[in-house]
Amino acid sequence: AADGRTVYDFRTDRILDRVDMLDGPVVRSRPIVAHVHRQMNTFAFYTRGGELDEVSGPGGAVFERFWIEAAMGVRLSAVELETFITEDDRHEFRRDPLGGTIFSYTPDEVGIGNPASLFRAWLRHGPPIHPDALDRLAPGDGIPARFSYIVFSPSSPDGRVESWTRQDATETTGLFPWPEDVPPAPASAYETASPELNTVLAAGMSALSGEAGLAPTRTSFVAASEGAQRRGDLPGSYLALQQAIHHYGPCMPQSEEERCTRLSRVVAAGLGNDEFEALMLALGAMQTDRAAAFRTLTDHLDRDAYAGAAANLLAAQALAGLQAGNPDAMSDRDPLALFAASAEADPHAPMTYWHAGRFAASIGDVETAWLLFDLARALPDAGATGAAQEADSMHERLQALAPDFFGPDGAR
Repeated sequence: AADGRTVYDFRTDRILDRVDMLDGPVVRSRPIVAHVHRQMNTFAFYTRGGELDEVSGPGGAVFERFWIEAAMGVRLSAVELETFITEDDRHEFRRDPLGGTIFSYTPDEVGIGNPASLFRAWLRHGPPIHPDALDRLAPGDGIPARFSYIVFSPSSPDGRVESWTRQDATETTGLFPWPEDVPPAPASAYETASPELNTVLAAGMSALSGEAGLAPTRTSFVAASEGAQRRGDLPGSYLALQQAIHHYGPCMPQSEEERCTRLSRVVAAGLGNDEFEALMLALGAMQTDRAAAFRTLTDHLDRDAYAGAAANLLAAQALAGLQAGNPDAMSDRDPLALFAASAEADPHAPMTYWHAGRFAASIGDVETAWLLFDLARALPDAGATGAAQEADSMHERLQALAPDFFGPDGAR
């Protein structure tokens, strides 16, 4: 952080840091799971998905996978460690009886129990200690006055020992590192892969804060559809109802919900209308012929309000899927620009942030992806779309793979 301090809030699984901007300091809030996702991606990259037992680093240095696991805080399978306790009660852990000590500490009565568990969770975010070695630091051992570990890295290919010494053992409650009037950070304070992602973040934050006005209701989409049909705009009428799906999820068979019955009526009225049937064919080809779907949807990108939001989001999905299989396909068009246009036209749609987050993750920006997943989960009616359940499921999988990054159950 700008003032040298970062807060790990294990109750909410967030990483907080202060950033000084032109208008004054703000606090960024990032999900711990995004950091875990980054660590997993880095581990997979260097080990080819866990296939390699040795990894080459800069300068030709070669490291055992064990040390990459230590640096990333994740491991594929349990590692057997030898435990030695010295006469002065120092606990030392080695990979074999004759090998060097990779991690050591002396138990202390300070912080026994939950504070020690919180300390260990914080420790996972700092020193590169192998997960199986860190796991030996039990809550009953307290917060050690000193601990040491060995590091193998590109800067230390022959290994080095680092030792930490506790400077203070004072336990306080109710204190926070920054004044209470430091506001949450705006979207511009977050580093993203592109300006368009900042635009999407800003739209979602404005929706959550109320700056974007009241969220639309189901009646809002029905009224927009009816208005477009009265103007003879059947594609616009249908697209307005498609945007309702991005808020509330798809219509179930035989549903009597007004937006769903209206959808059926619009389809019936559109039969024989060339522009409407072309749009229907495009949406039906979203998975089988994304290029054709995208070309048809481009005719509707300049629409405003809900119809425009739907057209841009659907086009973004089609283009993202197309470029995933062929990065050079329609390289003059950017899915992120379409996600941004959709978010600006209707900032309250949970699925906009869900799909934009998935695309951000696909281009390697997992930090922004999880900020967008947070928005998708926090907006009204997110549970009906399935976005919240999908994000929760991914969170649970990552936590199961790297539990040391998260606080103990008692912290939540």
